[in-house]
Amino acid sequence: MPPMLLLIYSLLFYILITFNPFCDSSQLNFVPGIPPSPCALNNAIIATVDILLHHIIVILLIAILSIALIVRVILQKQKLNQPIQWQKHRRMMIQMIFTSIFYLICDAPWAILVFIVKNNLSQNNLDTPLIVALTLRNYVMYLYPFICLASLSELRSKMKDTFLCWRHRAQVVPLRTITREPRIGGTILGT
Repeated sequence: MPPMLLLIYSLLFYILITFNPFCDSSQLNFVPGIPPSPCALNNAIIATVDILLHHIIVILLIAILSIALIVRVILQKQKLNQPIQWQKHRRMMIQMIFTSIFYLICDAPWAILVFIVKNNLSQNNLDTPLIVALTLRNYVMYLYPFICLASLSELRSKMKDTFLCWRHRAQVVPLRTITREPRIGGTILGT
């Protein structure tokens, strides 16, 4: 049920924001480093709710819940008195840690700077940092699949062999010839 509620909430929010009938469509809401947004986001309350709920809190939840999942696995193993086999959980931990760090580095600066600009919290010119942060944010969708693939050791070794020509040299082993003496009636001839 919660995924359905999130879907309904997202659809309703963005339909109301995009097709807001109370907006003056002649206003162009353009700030360098921030993609053009619907005019409903000119309202400070709606813009603040959008940035906080849909960007900053989501980024923090990704980081916190990733760490919580790792802690949960460790605590569950301790509760069942089972040894923690790090090799089994290594892939999950690498993906969770890289995902959290990746979103914190690439997405969080943009969300924080947009929040500052929309709420006029800084008197400094933030155009250049916003453009750099937006560029970093755009890399999330392109680089995230590679982060997931990097945690797959089997695929990583195949890629090394295929593309980087890190092939193992074949060992040359001398062949032995095995001769078999013919048997007649259960005895070996020649003995």
